Order: sequence, then C-alpha cells, then structure tokens
Amino acid sequence: MLAIWFPVMIFVLNGFQHLVANMFVIPAGILAGANITWGQFFFNMIPVFPGNVVGGASFVGASYLYTYKDTLKDSAE
Repeated sequence: MLAIWFPVMIFVLNGFQHLVANMFVIPAGILAGANITWGQFFFNMIPVFPGNVVGGASFVGASYLYTYKDTLKDSAE
C-alpha cells in the first residue's frame, strides 16, 4: 500500500494534473455547482492531455528500458 501511496502523494503535492481524474472531478464539480465553466474544463484539457501522453510515454518507456536492459542485451547477441 505504501508503494503506491507515496508516488501518488508526490504527484498531487506537486500540483500535476491527470487527464482521467480531471474528466471525472471537474464535471462532477460543475454539476455540483462549483464556480467553474465547461469552457474552463475544456481549456484545462488542452495542456493536460499532451503532458500526460509525453510524461506517461517517457516514464513508462524509461522504466521498461531500465527493467529489461539486460534482456535486451542478451537477445541482441
């Protein structure tokens, strides 16, 4: 449980945005009467989507590369 708690906590404390979480939380806030508009919601999605794509691809790709680098060397020989 702690293995997932600290990365998520750091992600939130840094103020990073997660597209899938925002696709629920922001419309739920709008429907609950929060002071935000649908235009602001869609304007929020513009930088969050490419940021999540680049960040996810680079971090996931880098972690797989680090994990399987020895296997890649063995298969290349």
